[in-house]
Amino acid sequence: ASSTGAEGARGEPVPGGERPAQEEVPEYHDPVDASTYSAALDAKVAELERLFSPLMQQASIPILNAKGVDRSVSVRPEVFPSPPLNFRSRCRFQVMWEDAPVTAESTGISPGESVEPGRRLSYRMWNKGKPTVPITEFPMALREIEELMPAVLREAEAHPELGDGLQAIHFLASRGIRGGMLVTMVYGRPIDEAWKTAAEGPRARLKAAMGDIRERVYGGGDDDDGFAALAGPRGDDEEFDATALNILGRSRGTQIVVGDACHVFERLTLRDGRRMSYRQAEGAFSNPNSFMAESTLDWLCDCAATTVREALAGTSEHSVEAAPPSLLELYSGNGNHTV
Repeated sequence: ASSTGAEGARGEPVPGGERPAQEEVPEYHDPVDASTYSAALDAKVAELERLFSPLMQQASIPILNAKGVDRSVSVRPEVFPSPPLNFRSRCRFQVMWEDAPVTAESTGISPGESVEPGRRLSYRMWNKGKPTVPITEFPMALREIEELMPAVLREAEAHPELGDGLQAIHFLASRGIRGGMLVTMVYGRPIDEAWKTAAEGPRARLKAAMGDIRERVYGGGDDDDGFAALAGPRGDDEEFDATALNILGRSRGTQIVVGDACHVFERLTLRDGRRMSYRQAEGAFSNPNSFMAESTLDWLCDCAATTVREALAGTSEHSVEAAPPSLLELYSGNGNHTV
């Protein structure tokens, strides 16, 4: 079975680690059919226009500007479409052990090799306190996350120190040929240096696999993704190689990094040509859809620029060549809207 959804899973343990009597697809899961995206978006826009029509009615409404003069504007919604697939850079899944046949396809070994049946790990989500059916594909995630997901499970299955007590796996990624990847493994038991030692080999293999995946996804393009200006005091690529792929182990009161960082660098390109780079830390709030984050920033910058232009119109401070205004976000999270 397969299941897909738009939000990640909580990291609560499954009582007794047993398979639920009745597996189900969460009620909040919608079928993922990219061909229906435009029609669904149009329907949402129409519904929002209907709901807000008593306030705006797409008609001229009086607004008091900064100079204290009434003016009229026509209010219409601005729509910024998202890619219908492969847009999430942050995903969280519950994981569960179950007895299942082991096949060459599920393990990635050559078909001619012999395999033994055994316990398998699968990704799940939660619905009303119960785990869902196994999730075998997740097309909302960035392709680098979606393609790495099976390899992470295989490593956990192959190493008892990694698989024992594993409750959840989280992914945090950034787009681009030089983007980063952080895999967080959440445990219901204490982890220690033995766990870290066991994770070093899997981390090396997953890092190599991640390089191959990004080459496939991005084609080895020569775009520097805006990271060249962020080389830092080392003056080379070490800062960004350090985020290529790392594993973070978490249990109650313990956090162990296997690798060089527990963050990724995310680059957002604005319509005015600016490239905003953010250090996205594990566990911090950020927009999981970086494509929408770019659109949000463009819209906010337009609003700020319009407000400042009108406030300074006719004053000695007004200049066509004036630099764009700064926008400070007084909001929780990782400063996503501070430009």
